[in-house]
Amino acid sequence: MGIPPADRSGVAAGRWENVEQRVTSEGLPVLNQRVFLAAAGGAEGAEAADAAVSALVQDVTGREVVLLCPPRLPGGRVLRPGDRVVLSYARPRGVCRLEGEVVQVFGGRGEGGWPGVRLRVLAVEREQRRRYFRWRTRLPVSYARVGGAGGGTVGCAAGAAPAEAAPEGSGELPWRKAFTVDLSAGGVLLEVDEPVTEGEELLVKVRLPEEGEIEAMGKVVRCRQEGSDKGAKMYLAGVDFTRLTVWGRQAIMRFVCSQERRLRRWGLA
Repeated sequence: MGIPPADRSGVAAGRWENVEQRVTSEGLPVLNQRVFLAAAGGAEGAEAADAAVSALVQDVTGREVVLLCPPRLPGGRVLRPGDRVVLSYARPRGVCRLEGEVVQVFGGRGEGGWPGVRLRVLAVEREQRRRYFRWRTRLPVSYARVGGAGGGTVGCAAGAAPAEAAPEGSGELPWRKAFTVDLSAGGVLLEVDEPVTEGEELLVKVRLPEEGEIEAMGKVVRCRQEGSDKGAKMYLAGVDFTRLTVWGRQAIMRFVCSQERRLRRWGLA
């Protein structure tokens, strides 16, 4: 079954004059790319993962995007023509946010049918703030303190357990163990056993199931004490990624998508 024919009436009517100035092929998603789809004006941050569905890009023109996806969003909302939506996806120069309008909902359970939507592109912009979809997950992490607001020295906070010896071939950085609390393409919330300083730089390594090891440089944006584990103090440190490869960012987004699909198969999302 082919892709439903595109609606070209907008071009003929000249409705794209203003849009052309705001949309370039550089910022659009590409064919077969996995993206996040959510209702415009919906949740952000930690709640956004519960308000979005993963979708697959099936066709892209200068002003329209066709997605394969369920037309029903979490919470039961069904997409209809005229609805405003937002896509989030990775591109070579960063994670992009596409604002669009649903112009067609097609497919279903009928013979030869497949679910999806056609969007009219209204605007595309590169994300400047952390609006990426987070996923609550506990994964082992290695991190090293490489300087910044904490004084620029590599080492441990006073009273913290000594750092592990640096792995062979890793230079002089003393690596420490931690766990993720949640993870997104824009950053990570870490559970650590030492206080870290806001503005301090961390080198973070996390191994994603089925994706491999991701290495990123990040800046601590907050740190607070969070209870204790068998008498030991624990801290939650929010880290914004400042350097992360395109592959790494896309790997995180694929991981989040795979977790969402797994919960949906189990009927938990």
